[in-house]
Amino acid sequence: MVKKVLLSLCVFSSIGLAQDFSSIFLLKPLEIIGSSKGFEAFKSSKTLQRKSSVDLAQALDNQVGIFNYSKGPIANDIVLDGLNRDNINVLIDGARLYGACPARMDVPAFHIPLNFLQGIKIVYGPYDVTHQGSMGGLVDVKTIYPKLGFHSNLSFNANSYGFVNPNIEASYNNGKFYFVAGYSFKTAEPYKDAHGVKITDYIPNEYKSKPTHDFNINSYMTKFGFTPTTNTDIGLEYIKQSANNVLYPFLTMDAIYDRSNIVNFHIDKENISKDIKSINFKTYYTDVYHLMTNQYRITNPKNYMATYARTQTYGSSISTDVFDTTFGLDFYRRDWYVLNQTSMGMSSPYIIPDVFITNIGAFVKKDFNAFKSLKINIGLRIDHTKSSPDGSLVKKDLSSQKMGPSYTSLYGTSPQDKEDTYLSGYIKLNKAINQNNNFYVGFGHTVRVPDPEERYIYFVNMGKYWIGNPNLKPAQNNEFDVGFSSNYNRFSMNLDLYYRYIYDYITITQFSNPKGKINEYWNTNAYMNGANLSAKYFITDTLSVSSETSYVRGYQITNQAKHITSPNLPDIPPLREVLALKYDNKTYFGKIETILASTQDKVNTDLNENKAPGYGLVNVSGGINLKNGISVVLGVDNLLNQEYYMYNDYYSNPFNTGVNLPEPGRTFYINAQYSF
Repeated sequence: MVKKVLLSLCVFSSIGLAQDFSSIFLLKPLEIIGSSKGFEAFKSSKTLQRKSSVDLAQALDNQVGIFNYSKGPIANDIVLDGLNRDNINVLIDGARLYGACPARMDVPAFHIPLNFLQGIKIVYGPYDVTHQGSMGGLVDVKTIYPKLGFHSNLSFNANSYGFVNPNIEASYNNGKFYFVAGYSFKTAEPYKDAHGVKITDYIPNEYKSKPTHDFNINSYMTKFGFTPTTNTDIGLEYIKQSANNVLYPFLTMDAIYDRSNIVNFHIDKENISKDIKSINFKTYYTDVYHLMTNQYRITNPKNYMATYARTQTYGSSISTDVFDTTFGLDFYRRDWYVLNQTSMGMSSPYIIPDVFITNIGAFVKKDFNAFKSLKINIGLRIDHTKSSPDGSLVKKDLSSQKMGPSYTSLYGTSPQDKEDTYLSGYIKLNKAINQNNNFYVGFGHTVRVPDPEERYIYFVNMGKYWIGNPNLKPAQNNEFDVGFSSNYNRFSMNLDLYYRYIYDYITITQFSNPKGKINEYWNTNAYMNGANLSAKYFITDTLSVSSETSYVRGYQITNQAKHITSPNLPDIPPLREVLALKYDNKTYFGKIETILASTQDKVNTDLNENKAPGYGLVNVSGGINLKNGISVVLGVDNLLNQEYYMYNDYYSNPFNTGVNLPEPGRTFYINAQYSF
């Protein structure tokens, strides 16, 4: 039954973005368009790889409206306009991959190395109806697609903290058959802060064995396909990643291994007839196997703890463009199982009791011109989602909860199946004022269901409890955007203002009683407003200056009965300004970048978030592109060796150690590439 039907509408879409693509791989025509911010943007892999990033979240950090959560040197979380985790969708070639760790060690973006990327599609706000759950936006990673002929790319990245990253990709395309193969290896030592102190030394009474490496990661990709006709593409890809001994100093355990697999098959047929422009079919399977322990941090075997986790997801979608209207159906099923073991046997063993999330949805969207200078985009989606925990495992957990807080004592119910049916939709209006200026406005309504952790987790450790709420309702984002963009020969800018009201926002709270510290999950209503401003001016044909400003503010309705006493949403980034002076004559290029972040004192005291001081960083880089296919980038991040802290340090994660960890000090890096 439909419990709540909230139809909304949404934001604009603006003119295409022609970014600089990799010199080796060209993006298959996927009609990925957008403005430099607006509601959609596309970032090419070449732009992202001219940085010292060790993962995707770091590569996207400092893009307008995008931040990252840092819980260690790698596996950072993407934050989009102040929302992350299940509040946004992070996909790989349209496939859903969910991390297995309840502490979010293995976030989706962790499982794809940068050298496998062609580019990234970013949708800001609730303006994606082609995927269920894009409540706050979409980040869809596009892997490399080969151009005609045989090509290969060798690259090597390193920094002054022991980060070593050799990569290789090769491709072939003769117009009828194509393949891509790639490999990436990454390893690093624990980084040091501005005072020369290793990050692992900041955790009191931790890391008894003093590990010498922070992570070792091997990634593999193969893709092959056929193009039997000029308008038909049939392809299969497989991506595997194996990560070992990944340290997470901010969390209470480290990952012994993470194993992930992505299998993706598609059939695309374009330009079928005058009225039928395309038919697209996709099916995929993904999984993650994860083991984390505290073995590096203990001396007494009685304190040993290990958590084994597994996720498996499979899904399919089909869509067609008929009479300039896109219709689609999709389905996915997600399974999440987490088993905990301790020497003392104090915790309920099944932290997440083998929960299945099954979703089936349908969507329709259409773009059209109402008048000569007014473009309208509309979209509508309906979903039915079922959440199902394994009843036999729940019973085993309930039998171990008699001595402490339980689902029933906190929420008045025990884990059970939940079904939700809901609508999402948007409308976007883009008005061309003249040839160079556009005004846009939009409204969108998108829903996401509680994930298995939020509804069903039960975990006890050293007097601390994390207990999911089976009564949680889906969160519903209602967002209004308005903006203005200009594009001249030497000057371009984009201003986006947004306001969102999130009904039944899902938050975590903490309180203490004689039995210990208890972490709960509750619905509350939340408000967010923000602004993103990007501007670029070409002083000459080769010299430019740019500015990117990102601001977001989050509020929540307090409720004493739910232990929500702070009016501030957790994990909200501060005001940030990124100024850059760039030189690029196609052969030589360089950049001086300043990152300014304001003090974040609007913190969530319920979760013991600390005030984060503002900071200013200077980064410099330069490089050369040679005609023989060799390119080299040298750079220094945090040139002035400033001590600084990220705004959140993961305090909303119940598995945190509660210690503020500094970011890296002065970091030298090199990126070298040979393409042929």
